[in-house]
Amino acid sequence: MVMRVSVLALALSSFSVAAHAQQRLIVGVTDLAVAARELPAQAAVVRGIIGISSAIAVTGDAERLRHLPFVRYVEDDPPDAVSIDVEALEYGVNQINAEAIWGGAPNATTVIAGQGGAGVKVAVIDTGIDCGHQDLAGGCVYGANYVNGSQPFDDNGHGTHVGGIIAARQNGVGVIGVAPEATVYAVKVLDSTGSGSWSSVAMGIDWAVRNGMHIISMSLGASTGSQAVADAVARAEAAGVLVVASAGNFGCCNTVGYPAAYDGVVAVAAVDSLEMRASFSSTGPQVDIAAPGVGIRSSVPTGSCSLCDPSGYAWLNGTSMAAPHVTGVGALLRSRGWSAMEAASLMTTTAVDLGAPGFDPEYGYGRVDALAATGGAPPAPPPPASPADTVAPVVAVTAPANGSTVARRATVTIEATASDDVGVSRVEFLVNGSLRCTDTAAPFSCGWKVPNSGKTTVIDVRAWDAAGNSGQAKVTVTIR
Repeated sequence: MVMRVSVLALALSSFSVAAHAQQRLIVGVTDLAVAARELPAQAAVVRGIIGISSAIAVTGDAERLRHLPFVRYVEDDPPDAVSIDVEALEYGVNQINAEAIWGGAPNATTVIAGQGGAGVKVAVIDTGIDCGHQDLAGGCVYGANYVNGSQPFDDNGHGTHVGGIIAARQNGVGVIGVAPEATVYAVKVLDSTGSGSWSSVAMGIDWAVRNGMHIISMSLGASTGSQAVADAVARAEAAGVLVVASAGNFGCCNTVGYPAAYDGVVAVAAVDSLEMRASFSSTGPQVDIAAPGVGIRSSVPTGSCSLCDPSGYAWLNGTSMAAPHVTGVGALLRSRGWSAMEAASLMTTTAVDLGAPGFDPEYGYGRVDALAATGGAPPAPPPPASPADTVAPVVAVTAPANGSTVARRATVTIEATASDDVGVSRVEFLVNGSLRCTDTAAPFSCGWKVPNSGKTTVIDVRAWDAAGNSGQAKVTVTIR
């Protein structure tokens, strides 16, 4: 997997536009509506809204923008920040025992209806997918394109290869995926060269959460991260989405890339057919699990592109190929009623231990095993899903009081109550738009070191539930 990403920024100033360099930026803001309205007045061109991260992708001057009152952070958003992680037999499905789950026996090639990940929606955040490919037709949907705004067609080949590993159909030709009844959604964030911006990745995650995806699969990465993407991943996890990413093709040692290195992401290393770590596979304490990633045959477009082939198939190497194997097993588990958190735990606790005994930085907990993770036999399909949760948590700030005064340099405990019809997953405490604390258990509180400057300050408390609904309460205090 390899991929590149970019960011944006904005600022207030009386200087002329010509006096400032225009850069691709990501701007974290306290109020999306205000920012979208005010940024154009600061000579910033808005390229996209990243709702899940409370951020906006812009082209503008970073120094002008970072001083605006509603700006939390400004980060660069180069167009090649992220890239696919690929080097360049379908043994991988058999190696992880996936066919024993959807086919009912080792080496099966016929899918038992309802056992291959049926009903699970997987967002493949990548170069797009050729949904007309013979192995993907009927199980692939065009989702969104954050590269050029058209249909998310695959003009590189990487995303189609990833999609085939996850969900290639049983049709008598080509290959069969790990979860051949799951549906993959093409979310294009990388261009024809396999590169893209961080803002595109964050917007892709936002789309996946808003559109009810069960799993996000990202076979892409970079050696440095993005706050917008970190925020998006955290919100996706809180919404109950299983997030899987390739660990990276940076070799040894302590080289796991982003977004795989973020908390809440299942980071996947690559092994070969002999269960040995691939030489290119990144290592580090963030690696959770390993999967086949050397000599993997899967679908590619037949047209003209970097990885296209007239046959419609190609053999590729990379942690980009390993991650979709884990995504596929995740789909098998989620179709059987397991939550995202439960699916991740089942995969790591039942993995085939490789390398040093127990957890290690090369293989994580070991090579994923679909048969062991699902309990050894295909169970009955799960009961119908519960109705979607659309009710936001109710929040109140109980201390300090609205309109009260706090002393400079004092340590103030911000206290809040939060309730929800299902349950509160986390409470965030922000001061003038800057995140200070996150609490996950009542009573919810945050220690705030008051600065040595007298001014009016807004304390903002936001509560989230597992479905991604959020409630908010604010108070204003004066520092004296």
